[in-house]
Amino acid sequence: DRTVTRPDYRDVNFKEHQLLIKAIEDHNEKEAVEIMTNHMQNLYDRYWKD
Repeated sequence: DRTVTRPDYRDVNFKEHQLLIKAIEDHNEKEAVEIMTNHMQNLYDRYWKD
């Protein structure tokens, strides 16, 4: 089961979203882009890879 309903995946996604929100609130565009890029790669690796 590799869905966002799994507690471990939900927690990781939430933490990644928090990092992204902080970068946006801090007006740190470069960091926000890097976090979002990494987050999207992590989503692919978690849910669709294999």
